[in-house]
Amino acid sequence: MGSSLPPELAEAPVPLYLSRADGMSEEFAAHAAKLATRYFQTFSSLQLNAIEPPAIRPWADVENIHLSQEIAWLSDAATALAENVLRDLGLDPETLRLEAERSLDSGDKLPIVAQPITSWTDGLVLRLFYGLVLQVRLEAIFGSTYIRFGNVAHELYFKLCQRDWPAIVGSPQRERVARAIEEEGKAVVQASIDKWWLPALRSIDDPVEEDAGYLRLGLKTRDNAVSRASFSRIIQREFDALGLAIPT
Repeated sequence: MGSSLPPELAEAPVPLYLSRADGMSEEFAAHAAKLATRYFQTFSSLQLNAIEPPAIRPWADVENIHLSQEIAWLSDAATALAENVLRDLGLDPETLRLEAERSLDSGDKLPIVAQPITSWTDGLVLRLFYGLVLQVRLEAIFGSTYIRFGNVAHELYFKLCQRDWPAIVGSPQRERVARAIEEEGKAVVQASIDKWWLPALRSIDDPVEEDAGYLRLGLKTRDNAVSRASFSRIIQREFDALGLAIPT
């Protein structure tokens, strides 16, 4: 994993904190609270969005089991952040969860949930995308100077990979999209890809001015551009195997 920090910052010693009680500066604590809140609301927004019922397909019973497992994972991820990070920073998880719920329709907290799921194929493509959004967002916290936050990211990442949710070779998500191509046709699947592509990319980014602060303080070890590139590279590999195209 490469760092996008400038050499002078990468070489400079930075303080490490296991918890806020270790003497975080006010600036560090404020940035940590803002970043942890964004991650928590990402998981909460996706969990709420995933509850929307899918269209019926002959294989829907099996797929509904997969979907319920993914919803449970998102719930566990939000809980892990709440118990280990938010409470350490003095934040109330329930208040943040309610904010995520209120903003769901507008997509204020996460662009990828701004549009409704209109079909089963739509839902499959969205799940492929948001699995990868979660993957690259967690990777950006690896090695964080807020050790508690970095540890939670590692734990969630390995649980995510063990579920085979990311777009890895032979992943269930690829198989599901391939099945959708067989049933609905490549044009229908490509239309869903075109719909979700830009919202997925925007969901990876933190505001530019905030991102610079996270990198400077060591809260993040990958900037927006590196995370976007990682997302695009893996999606390109998947789409090449399926004969699909990244929107231009």
